Amino acid sequence: MSKKAHRRVTADVKERINRLADILYPFLPMSARSKQAVTFQSIFAESSVSHYLRGPEGKKQALQQGLVKIYRYHKMLPWTIIRKIVPAAIEYRKHKRNPLKQDELDNLIQCLCELGIDMRDELNRLDIDETLPVITVPPEKLLDDMG
Repeated sequence: MSKKAHRRVTADVKERINRLADILYPFLPMSARSKQAVTFQSIFAESSVSHYLRGPEGKKQALQQGLVKIYRYHKMLPWTIIRKIVPAAIEYRKHKRNPLKQDELDNLIQCLCELGIDMRDELNRLDIDETLPVITVPPEKLLDDMG
């Protein structure tokens, strides 16, 4: 028995979803060896739709396919998935020393609005720290004592 579609995926909508996948692509890794790591696979698995990411080769194609299926077959799940992805991306990108930028979030908000997913208020309330974490270098005296 196939799922009932809640939305139509026309060529125009597919193009917008592909743009959404392009925007989300650098947010998180697709998968990781660690069970505690937050990835696209773990987020989709929490919503019991991890099978949507299987099939095509490559992270971008898998993400595009997964987002198309979520958009088409699930009425409220797109909001839930984005609510999980964005905070995880903020933490992941801070850890990778490439903080999430406000313009990336603005692109995401605009793309979601074009798809009829209005999360402007919610995403604009997020506190984004675009500064890189400071790395302190040990003083030379300490380095000389070690070597």
